[in-house]
Amino acid sequence: MKQKNGGWIALFLAPACILFILIFAIPLVMVFVTSLFDYRLLPRTFTFVGFSNFVQLFTEDNRFWPIFGNSQVAFYPLHLPRDSWYATSLHPV
Repeated sequence: MKQKNGGWIALFLAPACILFILIFAIPLVMVFVTSLFDYRLLPRTFTFVGFSNFVQLFTEDNRFWPIFGNSQVAFYPLHLPRDSWYATSLHPV
């Protein structure tokens, strides 16, 4: 069976796809690319450092792991049960 609605489907999906690309995909790629550089405002320098920013964050930064642990402690015991209860309360029995 030949589908005749292909053009209409593309026409209605195009705005959603364009918005997704403009609002989510492009900024996500830009943030990742920027994280690979050492960017200074004054004086304006933009030098490529590769993944050394991530290596420094995970190995040399003494504040990252405690802050990461605090965010996990705040999320799982507090938000996860509340959100699970809310999601199950929306489902009709």
